[in-house]
Amino acid sequence: MAQSSTTNTLLVRRLYRTLLQAAKPFTSPSADAAILTSLLSRTDVNYTREEFDELTLNRLYKNPLEFYDKEKPLPQHMARDLSRSYKELRESYEISENPSFANIIEGDENTSPHRLLFRWLLKEVIAGGLDDAASSIRQQSFPSQVDTHCLRNIIRREFRFDGGAVSPRFDEKTRRQVAFTAIHALNDKLTYAESLGILKDSHTNLARRKRRNEKQRAKHISPLPLDPAEYLKAGCFLIAHPLLLGFFHQSVICLLEHTESDEGNGGTYGLVVNRIGNTLGEVIRSDSMPEKLSNAFSACPVREGGPVHVSLQMVHACEPEQQESLGVGGTVLTMLPSSNDITSTAIDSDRAIYFQGNVEEAADAVVAGDLKKENVSFYVGASCWTVGQLQNEIERGFWYPVSAPPEIVLDQPKKDLWLSMMCALGEDEANLTHLLVSEVDNVHECNPCDSFFDEK
Repeated sequence: MAQSSTTNTLLVRRLYRTLLQAAKPFTSPSADAAILTSLLSRTDVNYTREEFDELTLNRLYKNPLEFYDKEKPLPQHMARDLSRSYKELRESYEISENPSFANIIEGDENTSPHRLLFRWLLKEVIAGGLDDAASSIRQQSFPSQVDTHCLRNIIRREFRFDGGAVSPRFDEKTRRQVAFTAIHALNDKLTYAESLGILKDSHTNLARRKRRNEKQRAKHISPLPLDPAEYLKAGCFLIAHPLLLGFFHQSVICLLEHTESDEGNGGTYGLVVNRIGNTLGEVIRSDSMPEKLSNAFSACPVREGGPVHVSLQMVHACEPEQQESLGVGGTVLTMLPSSNDITSTAIDSDRAIYFQGNVEEAADAVVAGDLKKENVSFYVGASCWTVGQLQNEIERGFWYPVSAPPEIVLDQPKKDLWLSMMCALGEDEANLTHLLVSEVDNVHECNPCDSFFDEK
């Protein structure tokens, strides 16, 4: 017995050292700690603190033979059953008394012990920079949101059973299994990062990266406060997380409308501003377009504003005093302040940016020479969210809200607009983005750390 205890102790120590070594590149003072940690993501399997406590504080994850045999005895009819072992009888009894225990015995994919513990600790790591990590639904982080001490602190806390440790609720086998799972996940992300060349930079290359980022950085881009109520309004821009896939991969969105009301048309409406499609003459057949629209705008590029089908939308710019005489109309887009102490609107600049308006009046103004064709842009499609949906996506880490000049909605979109705006968020965002900007296929390989649980 003493030899077995010594062996277990040595194994735990080796696991601890190995896990700390695997975590070293992801924690300070590693130069790329924030970048590497931002590659850690998780699925949408989520537990609240109450749900986690309900599943663990009742000690369902302790070995039944270590706990339940100290409780009330089995019923007589079961105790006299000699056809089954005591463990089988005890498990059968506990399932009858507490049906949720069946999930543990049968290995439910979400509530089996090692999966539950691993996912809870992963959730803490990804939400490490938040005051209340337990209530967080964040699935991935931007580098500037990462706490580069969190991973190491959690490892030490769980192995030392310091205050706040949750692993003591589980048996030794489960804790070891979670440690091996964590080592595998960290090494997997490290291998992925090495394939991108993230760890091959010398000090000379670091200086070169900094110069490159400075050159690429978009101007007048400022992160917005974390409280959605402060920034979810017309004029807010959203930058997609580098790991976000699907239609919105590497997209930049400008919000045009937002309302919290559940009645009527509540929700959020915006446009993807960095995706060029065809010209207006190609989007609308020439025989279906009025002659003056064709003469004025047939060669104008049309951007793909989102996956939701809506009619053609127009954005135009003119000097404020010119707007009334042109009669085009529309709603002015403002530039959101980057803090509560600063006010900045498009109307204060040389020209204002207007959304929608009368397309025929705009065509007349272009033909008459009163409005430059370059000051008009068109969109097809839109990006829409129901009430609360966008806030949820931001909290999950899919979008980074920023303040940016409204002119971005109108000006000819640059192919690298997403890259330039990401570079404006900080050095780590810039370095991560440069690694992933041309790695669409490789991004698909960066799976959530807990996704392999669901593989058959």
